[in-house]
Amino acid sequence: MRALLKRSGLLSLGKALEPQPENMAKGELAVNYNSKDPALFIKDSADKVTRLGVCKVEDAEETTLDPATDYLLIQRGDHYYKVKASEILG
Repeated sequence: MRALLKRSGLLSLGKALEPQPENMAKGELAVNYNSKDPALFIKDSADKVTRLGVCKVEDAEETTLDPATDYLLIQRGDHYYKVKASEILG
């Protein structure tokens, strides 16, 4: 048995095209696999599609490790991500 997520490789203005809420069930994940902007989306309990904070660290324009909080701050374009460094680095 194989589980498949909704998926697309479409872009809109250079960004992963967000799925329409009426095409997803609550809690369902959707993947955009376009190499220019890979993305993961989820439909939440308010019927809103939300882009989850996914980025390849090697594509980051700037990364900063805050040793006091153990968070890695990643900037990619106009998106900012805050990731617990110990969860990535092991």
